[in-house]
Amino acid sequence: MKSCPFCGAEARRSIATAKGRPMGIYIATICCTNGNCGAEMHTLYSAPPWMKDPLRQARLDIERRWNRRCGGG
Repeated sequence: MKSCPFCGAEARRSIATAKGRPMGIYIATICCTNGNCGAEMHTLYSAPPWMKDPLRQARLDIERRWNRRCGGG
């Protein structure tokens, strides 16, 4: 996972089940650790029923989106 595209600080990721949503829906968040920056990204990830490790897939999805925002894959 790349650093913050705005200030260059380290980014932190969290993934949890989405409260108030059906089973298999996760909220994935990445945010900048610099308290003065405030950059963050959230996404809802809907895991297909055949998915063996939906938390891993949610992590990969949000990281891919964050890294694309940082100017690369």
